[in-house]
Amino acid sequence: MADAGSHQSPGRVPELSAAELMREQRLQRNLKIVIAALSLMIVGGLAAIIIRIITMPPTSATSSATAGAATSAAPATLPIAASGQPIGDIALELPDGAKIVSVSVASSRLAVHYDGPAGTGIAVIDLETGRRIATIKPTVTAPR
Repeated sequence: MADAGSHQSPGRVPELSAAELMREQRLQRNLKIVIAALSLMIVGGLAAIIIRIITMPPTSATSSATAGAATSAAPATLPIAASGQPIGDIALELPDGAKIVSVSVASSRLAVHYDGPAGTGIAVIDLETGRRIATIKPTVTAPR
């Protein structure tokens, strides 16, 4: 049989010595400090994210409505030649019925991706001279 002194009722809390009670209180205090510090870090991080979103400059995808008004009011900048003089208008001849899919600029090169009845292509223009320097036509090849 079990010892009568070691058996405790289920709802009864064992009595702690003074040293154990102090250790338990110190542990609870330290846990409260850790929880408070982590909570402050979470709130600070969320505040930083919200501030970053608010102060972020608009991108072309988010400001498409305002971009039309801004570009119509401001004059278009012309490409500048190496001599420092603007080139003026650059004419790009595309096949009949072709539509421009996208335009991309890198350094002094302009790549125009177009799609037409005869297929897709990319025209590369030198912005300093205004001339077309390459036309890229994708082709389908048979597997080897």
